Amino acid sequence: MADQAVQTGKKQVLEPMPANERRVIHLELRDNAYVTTESTGDEPFRKVTIVPKK
Repeated sequence: MADQAVQTGKKQVLEPMPANERRVIHLELRDNAYVTTESTGDEPFRKVTIVPKK
């Protein structure tokens, strides 16, 4: 999904997931030079959004 965000230049919103799964995504992408991540929404429907850096 990070590659897709970079290629399209658009945010990629993932499906709602538990906090531990969201954390894994944030940790995996934290050192990625091309994207940032953020969690949005309210529990139990919080989603990870992968945002391409400009």
